[in-house]
Amino acid sequence: SRIFCEQMLRNRGVRTAERITRQIFPIVDTHQHLWYKDQWESSFFNELCKGKSQTTSVYEEDTKYLDIIASVFVETNPSPADRVKEATFISSVCAAPDNNTFGLIGSVDYNSRLMPNQVNKHINRVEERPYYKGVRDIAHTRPPNYLVTNTAIENYQYLGNEGLLTEIIMRPEDLSKILPVVKLCTGTTFILNHCGGIQGLKGDAEKENLWAHAMEKLGREH
Repeated sequence: SRIFCEQMLRNRGVRTAERITRQIFPIVDTHQHLWYKDQWESSFFNELCKGKSQTTSVYEEDTKYLDIIASVFVETNPSPADRVKEATFISSVCAAPDNNTFGLIGSVDYNSRLMPNQVNKHINRVEERPYYKGVRDIAHTRPPNYLVTNTAIENYQYLGNEGLLTEIIMRPEDLSKILPVVKLCTGTTFILNHCGGIQGLKGDAEKENLWAHAMEKLGREH
């Protein structure tokens, strides 16, 4: 809301006067990654971070020259057994007044009929519900039709009914597959991670054409 944004501008980052005199643009980081190695397992982040935790203190030190007034944590592809641990711990981070992490995107399995149960563990808890903004499933390493099964579509619709965001990460050449799904799930807000998988293009002209066409259709029709 407008009032919430005004509070963030007052309470986080540099002062308003500094923004004006230094022409600083306040930033909301919508894709923040943290990793507390003692709280949950993530083999990807263990390798990426060379076994070192990436805490809010590290994040704020790395971004100290930017006016980040708020951020949203995005899941780290944790061990399936640690999905609940990750979301629950980050909820406590969001609740603390000493950092700018205001919400989180949890880890789920879009192709599981138990996905609503995974989500309900958090949104049914009073202390977590304000911070649990949506979910993501790492799909760019899955089969091409992983995101368009009947089970996945039912789960997207459930998320829409709960007012939660559905984050999509997929191979750029497969992006067109999600078009009819987005059109079908009118009550669900989809967010494309990494601009529709742009990091997977790697100069491949055929992939670039498929990706660009799908992005154009998504922007025009949805």
